[in-house]
Amino acid sequence: MKKHFNNLFVFGRPASGKSEFITFMKECDEDKRRSQMHISPFEMIDDYTFIVELSENEAIFEKFGVERKITKDVPEGIVVTDPTYFDYASEKINRLLERSKETQPDFFTAQSRLIEFSRGQDKISYQRALSLIDKETLANGSIIYIKASYEESIRRNDARYQEKLKHSFLAHKAPDEAMERYYKNDDWATLTNGESHGFITLNDVQIPFVTMDNNQESKDPAVLEDRYQTALTKLFELWSSK
Repeated sequence: MKKHFNNLFVFGRPASGKSEFITFMKECDEDKRRSQMHISPFEMIDDYTFIVELSENEAIFEKFGVERKITKDVPEGIVVTDPTYFDYASEKINRLLERSKETQPDFFTAQSRLIEFSRGQDKISYQRALSLIDKETLANGSIIYIKASYEESIRRNDARYQEKLKHSFLAHKAPDEAMERYYKNDDWATLTNGESHGFITLNDVQIPFVTMDNNQESKDPAVLEDRYQTALTKLFELWSSK
């Protein structure tokens, strides 16, 4: 009997509400999170950390005369300039999870993992990203897609950036160039045939998914709790039925 999500993929555009979702889970009472959200003590994989790492490495090489190839810095943050990065990110996830399995004998039973990233279309689509993920990871995976329109994501992205700037000159956001280039459109509706929940099949694996409508922004914890619990309850039913 399944007690919690193993690999919970958290998808959606930048500023769609993924970070708020994860922050809520971090701050949620552990017993409530486990019983109502079906998430055990969890570790995070966020591919934005890969972008930061690559940018820092390229900045070091640039200092010694090696031209940047994958990232560039802009005033608001970091832009990926080579879409090969997105394939790299899938493989990076594979390797991080493989190392965890080697050191954690109870890898599939003791805790949950939340794996967060955004994708677009074609060569950087969700379908491509997932097709490059290890089959065992997918077999133990579920997906929540946090849905907000491009226009709403742009609004939140800008609003949060302006708020952060009040407190730190180190504030960053998903740069406008990246939003326009990569995240204006994505393949999620195509991949799921426009359904709000169900299964997608990749690499001969059925993966349960739920699309959670988050276009109406709320900062009320009670509203968010109900929204998250409703989506995760449905997702866990699908996950448990496999």
